[in-house]
Amino acid sequence: MGTIFKLITFDHDHKTSFESEPDFYENNKVIVEEVKKLNPKPLPEDAPRSIAEVNNALGLDEILIEGDILMSLEQAKRHFGLAESTNRAKRQAYQPPDYPNNLWFDGVYYIYDPTLNEKAKDAIKRAIAFWKSNTCITFHEVTDPSQAPYDPVLSFFAADGCWSYIGKNEGNRIQRVSIGYGCESIGTAAHEIAHALGFMHEQSRWDRDQFVKIAMGNVKKGQEHNFDKYSKLYNFNYFNQYDFSGIMHYGDKDFAKDRQKPVIYSLKPEYQMSIGGAEIPTYGDIYEMNWLYQCYERCSSSNIVCMNGGVKHPQNCAVCQCPSGFGGTYCSERQPSSPGLTCGGTISALGMWRTLTVKNEVGYGPGLVVDHAYPAHCTWHIKAPKGHRIQFFVSYVGMNARRSLCYHQCYFGGVNIKGLEKTWIPEGMRVCCPAQYNKTLTTESNLLVVQPWNVMEYTNFNLHFRIDDSPLPSTTPPPPLPTPTPEPFTSKQIHDMGKYVVSTYEMTFNDAKTFCAMEGNQLRIQPKKTHNYWIGLRKPQGIRSAYEWIDGSSFDYKNWMKGFPKPSPNEQCVVAIGSSGTKWLGINCYLKMDFVCEKIAAE
Repeated sequence: MGTIFKLITFDHDHKTSFESEPDFYENNKVIVEEVKKLNPKPLPEDAPRSIAEVNNALGLDEILIEGDILMSLEQAKRHFGLAESTNRAKRQAYQPPDYPNNLWFDGVYYIYDPTLNEKAKDAIKRAIAFWKSNTCITFHEVTDPSQAPYDPVLSFFAADGCWSYIGKNEGNRIQRVSIGYGCESIGTAAHEIAHALGFMHEQSRWDRDQFVKIAMGNVKKGQEHNFDKYSKLYNFNYFNQYDFSGIMHYGDKDFAKDRQKPVIYSLKPEYQMSIGGAEIPTYGDIYEMNWLYQCYERCSSSNIVCMNGGVKHPQNCAVCQCPSGFGGTYCSERQPSSPGLTCGGTISALGMWRTLTVKNEVGYGPGLVVDHAYPAHCTWHIKAPKGHRIQFFVSYVGMNARRSLCYHQCYFGGVNIKGLEKTWIPEGMRVCCPAQYNKTLTTESNLLVVQPWNVMEYTNFNLHFRIDDSPLPSTTPPPPLPTPTPEPFTSKQIHDMGKYVVSTYEMTFNDAKTFCAMEGNQLRIQPKKTHNYWIGLRKPQGIRSAYEWIDGSSFDYKNWMKGFPKPSPNEQCVVAIGSSGTKWLGINCYLKMDFVCEKIAAE
């Protein structure tokens, strides 16, 4: 899914560790063997190639970053750690000096270059219509760049390959987005437009390793940097869980030396078929884009309550935008079936096993191929009593033969299952291969969402379910986390500079506050440094409380970055950042940062 990086920063302490191929397969034997059993058929010859495949075939690997990103000179310097900075070389994490001007808050003015063929132009139009209707971002077509009141104008043209810059590059009259030959699909166009709007790739998230393993030994030589991760400090995903199926996630075999083996392995093998292959942005992509552009602030005065991870629609605050599987005004109902289909329903789980058998209902029959971006689909909700979970397993998915739908990424259809995660926002688990059958799994709540889909003929399936004997875990909130004990540091990292004590040893906010107090000092209240430091400003009573200086002094000086502060659980303590003048940014208190102790004047 699309993931967003509000600030384009790169942390080369977060390079993916290299394991030789034998070591990787030995250290991850269980996962590798489970994935090997899937053995899906490759995509058909006439299936569109992935963005990485198109660009690789054109020899663009050494020009583009992560397969489809073109960078300005300054962005490239930051990416490869060559930019001048007051930051310590160890971190090599840089914020773009133009943030937040790298976002299109005044709207996107765009032009179609004559080099585009009609297929590419149609894909771009559909992608723009999608982002426009699902976010608050405005798009304005012009026929000449001089008609646009702002620079740059986004120019869609057909060069070699599919690529884009990241965010708005100010100072240019024209900003190019290439939708060349082989890139003419709504999914590719939506992906490249998302880059231009400020999105980076999902597989480069700072928390990526909590969800996937990268087989670096199977990555083409010289392409290893495509799997670097981004700095935790500036990688804001708005608390959205990693989404294997988001529009910004590459396929599991992209950049592979041996395309018979994946490069990306899900730590949960049941999600392997869900990696990449999105034909259109998912709800998670929409959710993050709306947060990035502050679209949900439009609906701050609306009193409606959205259910199941839904959020008030920025185009109509009287209704909710819903995750897949949910519908209705408040996302409290099932997602409606595709036009003309009557399948779907709500079923109660019992203590004994029950079976949902569906045949020749999900789809439009032989001879009719549906648009891959909008497949035929239906939704079933299986419910257990409150306080209970649901056990389930799939025993068959196909059309007429056992492996008829077992293609890479479940290309022609399958069953999407949601309920295994604690959130409904990301997409679910795709099931289409026999190796996925007869594996009993348990939901996280009393609801199981089952969504079969198909682009040709029908998707038939058998799903078995019952109430899990064990009750749900207690919903009592866990006790507060204890303050971590600071790790040892050396005297070279602590600098007594008279009025101030500067630490280049990173600590969490609470550890830094405690360290200063032990020395009879406090975190500096209003630093003027041009480096990233904790300052003595935080929400003392939880996420809903107001920011206060730690010494209780009057809070009459504010210097927030644009778009901050936000009422979020990840923004409770404040760091001062920036090389062109100190700005404040609310972040998670448990991140580790440098800090400055300010000596308290004797009374």
